[in-house]
Amino acid sequence: MADRAPRLAALDDAFNRLGELSADATQLRGTLRALVAGQNNDVTAETVATLNRLTQRIDTRLGEVQNNVHGVQADIAALQARLNTRKSRLLFLFNLLALLCTLMLAWILYTQVVVIQHHWARMRRPAANRRTADTSCG
Repeated sequence: MADRAPRLAALDDAFNRLGELSADATQLRGTLRALVAGQNNDVTAETVATLNRLTQRIDTRLGEVQNNVHGVQADIAALQARLNTRKSRLLFLFNLLALLCTLMLAWILYTQVVVIQHHWARMRRPAANRRTADTSCG
């Protein structure tokens, strides 16, 4: 499967990172809710460090996911180009096959006409020879 879809692992990794990103966003939301619920004007350094660490991790993972998505999109575009090339080649082969079949059928028609003409000519000759032989005898 990996040889037919080489970027499938990268796409799976992007989905895993999105899952981790969701967990970090949930943690960030919980921290912010706790901060708002406390309504203290004094924010501890530990809370600020936690918020900075979470936002930095979210930002890093978003960048990685975005890079992976761009890579997958580039692979999809390349795959579409390859498919379009194969479709055009296949269409060319079908047209060539249709031309060859047409030429073959035209050749068969021509040979049948020649055979019928030859047979018709052979059928008329003996009848003409019989008439001349009948008139010379009598």
